[in-house]
Amino acid sequence: MKTFLSSEIKKNAFRLLSANVVLQIIGLAVYPVVTRLYSPEEFGLFNMFSTLCGILFILSTGRYEYAIVLPKSTKDAAAIARLCLQIAILFSLFLLLVVGIFQSQILQLFHMESLGNLIYLIPFLVVINAAGITCMYWFNRLKKFNLVGRYWLSQNVISSGLKIILGGLKFTGSGLIYSLFAGLVAAVSSFFAGRNNKKSLLLWLEIKQERVKKVAFLYQNYPKYNLLHALINMISTGFPVLIFGYFFGAEVVGWYGLAFLIGFRPINLVTTSLYQVLYQKISDLYNQGQPIYKLFRRFCLQSFAVLIPLFIFLFFISSPVVRYLFGTGWEETASILNILLPWLCVCFVSGVFEFTPFLFFRQRKALMIEVCYALSRLSAICIGVYMSDFYVGLVAYSSISLLFKIYQLYWYGKLYVRHEATTK
Repeated sequence: MKTFLSSEIKKNAFRLLSANVVLQIIGLAVYPVVTRLYSPEEFGLFNMFSTLCGILFILSTGRYEYAIVLPKSTKDAAAIARLCLQIAILFSLFLLLVVGIFQSQILQLFHMESLGNLIYLIPFLVVINAAGITCMYWFNRLKKFNLVGRYWLSQNVISSGLKIILGGLKFTGSGLIYSLFAGLVAAVSSFFAGRNNKKSLLLWLEIKQERVKKVAFLYQNYPKYNLLHALINMISTGFPVLIFGYFFGAEVVGWYGLAFLIGFRPINLVTTSLYQVLYQKISDLYNQGQPIYKLFRRFCLQSFAVLIPLFIFLFFISSPVVRYLFGTGWEETASILNILLPWLCVCFVSGVFEFTPFLFFRQRKALMIEVCYALSRLSAICIGVYMSDFYVGLVAYSSISLLFKIYQLYWYGKLYVRHEATTK
C-alpha cells in the first residue's frame, strides 16, 4: 500500500490495458472510414437500437455476475455463474415471445420502423452478451486477465471490421447491427479457446441446483438493489438518445452518439480494465481486514493530475480533429463532446470504484442515489425539450451528471475511511 499500485495490480492491469491500447488504435483507424459510409441518421437509429439492447442486457442476469468474485468457495462461484446463464436463457425466451407478438407496436413506440425483422436479433444478443459477461467475471476471479482482454479485443476487431465491409457493400441500414451481433459471438467464442478454459467452464454444469438456489438467496441484494440501480442508470444514460431522438430527430442522436462513443469508449475500456483488477484486489484486502482508503485516495489524486490537463487540451483541439477525422456532416459532434468533457473526466475515476457499494453491502443507498440521479437528468433534458433547444438540454444534462459523479466519489471515500477505522 506504500506505492500507488502494487506490482500485482500493475501486472494485471497491464494485461488488460495492453489489449485496450490496441482497441483504441483500431477505433481510431476505423471510425474515420465508418462515418463516411454511414450517415448521422443511420448512426442515430443504431444508437437507439443499442440503447434498447443495453437496457435489456442489464436485466438478463439479475446482476448476479458481480458476485462471482466474492465467494471463497469456487463451487459457490460456479453456482452463481450457472445462475446467471439460467436467468439469461429464460429472459431471452420471454423476449422472443414478446417480439413475436408485439413487433410492430415496439417498432412504432421507439420510431424504429425501418429495422423490420432485425428486431428479432435482440433476444439472441441478450443471451450471448449475458454469457460473455458471466465468463468475463469468472475468469477475472481466476485472475486470467489475458482472457478478459482477449474478449474485448475479439469483440471490437470483428465488429469494427464488419462495419467497414458491410458499409462498403451498401448494407447501411443493417450493417451496424449485424456487426454488433458478430462481435459479441466472436468475443464469447474466444473464452472457449484452450482445453483448460473449456474445463473451467464445464465446472458450471457439475453444480447441483440446490447450491444454485443457495447462492441466489445469499446474494439476493444484487437483483433487489443493484439490478434496479443499474437499470435506472442505463435508462437515464439513454435519455438523450431516446428523448432527443424523439423530439429532435435521428441526425441529432447520430451526432450525440458519435461524441459519446469517442468520449466514453476509451474511458470505458480503461476503467473496465482497472475495475476488473481493483475489484479483485480490493475484495481480497477487504476479506483480509486490510485498510483500503490510501489506495483509493492516491489513485484519485494521481488520476486527476493526469486527466485535468489532458481534457483541457482536448477541449481546444476537438473541433479541428473531429472535422479532419470524421468528415463533413459531423462537425456538431465536437461541440457536443466539449460539453461532455468535465463529466467524462470524473466518470473515469468514479467508474473504477463502482463496485464499492457491493463491497460494503450499501446497495440500498446506492439505489436511492441513482433514483435521484435519474430524475435530475430527466428534468435537465426536459428543460431542453421545453425550450426546443437541444444544446440547453445537453448542458443541463451534463452538468447534473458531473455533480452527481463528484458526490459519488465523495461517498466512496467516506466508506473506505469508515472501513479503515474498523481495521485499526
